[in-house]
Amino acid sequence: MIRQRLTNILKGMLILVFLTQWGWAQGTPESAQKFGFVDSLQVLYETQEGKREISKIQAFLEERQKDFDARRMELDRLRQQFESEVRTLDRQTGMERQRTIEDKGLQLKRFQEDTQGEITRRRDEALRAISEKVGEILVEYGEKQNFGVIFLRGETQVYVDPALDFTSQIIRIYDQKYGRPMASGPPPTTP
Repeated sequence: MIRQRLTNILKGMLILVFLTQWGWAQGTPESAQKFGFVDSLQVLYETQEGKREISKIQAFLEERQKDFDARRMELDRLRQQFESEVRTLDRQTGMERQRTIEDKGLQLKRFQEDTQGEITRRRDEALRAISEKVGEILVEYGEKQNFGVIFLRGETQVYVDPALDFTSQIIRIYDQKYGRPMASGPPPTTP
């Protein structure tokens, strides 16, 4: 794990050195050699649209959690009832109740898997829509500000000088271009 992280850091540093040296070797003006970083997760969580999408997913999750809890309680009730009556049930009735419990257990598992799949689908859909818009903004911003390269922050950057991180500017531009006022309600929680 540590070896992989160090390898990624080294690769990132080599790419940065290469790009910087390549720019100097090309004789480009100093303004074209600028580079910066953007934290894409921060953009997602802090733009107005990102907050709205996260709130929708959170509301869906809470609704499904209530449904899951009710189903699990019903299954637990059936199991307890079966365990308390197992000695008094005839063989046929006992087998039918066991099948019912097994079926309810499978239904609960499928419900959980379907819910996770739906959450993933909704999250990916929101990320894709926001990422496309962020990509457009980054290209425009990079060109206007004469950036040579813009990196998305990730685990490979252990430290980034705050002067090179312009995430807050991208959030501001995004909200100006695509934001709408948020509906009142509780703030979204980060999943």
